[in-house]
Amino acid sequence: MTAHTRPWTAILCTKSNTKIVNLDAPSNPDDAKSSIEKTNPGWSLVGLIPGSHKSGSHSYDLVQETPRKEQVYVDPFDMSHVS
Repeated sequence: MTAHTRPWTAILCTKSNTKIVNLDAPSNPDDAKSSIEKTNPGWSLVGLIPGSHKSGSHSYDLVQETPRKEQVYVDPFDMSHVS
């Protein structure tokens, strides 16, 4: 017996990038997740929508804050900026 597949729209992320792709994967969502992540190494599946919806969709990359090289202490009682 062959595994049944269906069209999916997948939303995939890395630590800073996001992409939307249309693909065929197993009909069962858990099996589809495994299959999609296996064929897209380094990407994590964060959304799975039945059907093909990439056209007209838009994804936004995650913003990574640059870590500071040193700890900065801010005095909550510093009033030097007030005249």
